Amino acid sequence: SQFDVDQLSEPPLADSIATVEQIIEQDTEPEPEPDGEAPRDVQTAQIRKGVAKDRLVSLSDRDMRHGRKSKSKAFSGYKRHVGADADIPGIIVDVEAMRANRPEKEAAEPIIRRLEPAFDIIQAQFDRGYIGADIVVELRERGVEVITKPPTFRNSGRFTKSEFVADFATGTLTCPAEVTVPIPSNRTVLFPRSRCHACAVRERCITEDNKRGRQVQLHADEEWYREMSAELATPEGRAKRRERTVVEHVLARVSTIQGNKARYRGLGKNQAHLEIVGVVNNCYVLGELFAAREAA
Repeated sequence: SQFDVDQLSEPPLADSIATVEQIIEQDTEPEPEPDGEAPRDVQTAQIRKGVAKDRLVSLSDRDMRHGRKSKSKAFSGYKRHVGADADIPGIIVDVEAMRANRPEKEAAEPIIRRLEPAFDIIQAQFDRGYIGADIVVELRERGVEVITKPPTFRNSGRFTKSEFVADFATGTLTCPAEVTVPIPSNRTVLFPRSRCHACAVRERCITEDNKRGRQVQLHADEEWYREMSAELATPEGRAKRRERTVVEHVLARVSTIQGNKARYRGLGKNQAHLEIVGVVNNCYVLGELFAAREAA
């Protein structure tokens, strides 16, 4: 060979070899042994079914990842996250670019941490995709008013857990048929099998093949979620959450300025570009505000 062992274990060859090994590992899997035949002497591989976790998408952009806008719409690239000022509509106060496969909640902490030295945060409005972030819990514990929407639940036409009445003071959960059971420490509530199978509304609660009884998993923040649901049912609660539409307008302007495709390779360059877009956006907004003041 024209390369010795030391050369293969050092840059730049070592990096190239690691990339080839990563591609083989992420895109292939062992081929199953044929039924009724003797095992192969040499293990063969086949193209992997599905997508490997954190799959390398591009050799020219190693930060690019697969992501989803919805269950039916996938894309490859990056996600952008924008923090906007609630007092001056349209002003962007911080941005964060992330790989497309990272959950939204991971962007909340870096944005908040950068804002804290410059802002006295007394209220924070989030999209519901961010409410699982540790920083959101921390803000609530510090007395910051956190405004968002609670998660929504579906259960194929059957009762969802939101239709079960939770009494956190007494530690009990009551089903739509008014059967009450205690909430255990793990918050996984199991209703008695005998009561569920004899229930008049069984078909609306459990499946035909259910062998145990209805099970309801309560989230660690379930009490907060239910408080938000109750508030959302009031005109005041709905009005308060409509204030977040300002952010939607900001995102629309960012899309107009930046477009919907990453222009650069690498997370660092796309973060820098998003910051530039934020500055350009703010110039537009301030220009409009000054023009309106002069015209008044």
